Amino acid sequence: MATYDVTIEREDHYWLVYPHGINGVTQAHTYSDVPAMARACIAMPTGHDRETITIGKIHVKDVSDMVTQATTLRQQAKQARQEATVLMRQAATHLHTRQVPLTEIGVILGLSHQRVSQLLAE
Repeated sequence: MATYDVTIEREDHYWLVYPHGINGVTQAHTYSDVPAMARACIAMPTGHDRETITIGKIHVKDVSDMVTQATTLRQQAKQARQEATVLMRQAATHLHTRQVPLTEIGVILGLSHQRVSQLLAE
């Protein structure tokens, strides 16, 4: 099995498909057609059977870097939310062990007393 990445870019009403490592280009009408068209484009110069060619990553020209950055930021935001929840739970627990009522803990932490109750129960 041979694996090839491809780069695509939109041109009018179709995708231009550039398989990496191949001196060639093809077109696909829809995004879902890209892998089949790329395999056909790769098979001709390499002699590989189309069924043995796997398409790895499909890079969308001028967009893939933005998607990668957005995905990284989402992962960082998820981690930050998890860390913030741990800190809020610690703060709520600290206040709760000192007999501070849930409504006051909520005001101090900027949360509802229901959310404070959830944090303490977790």
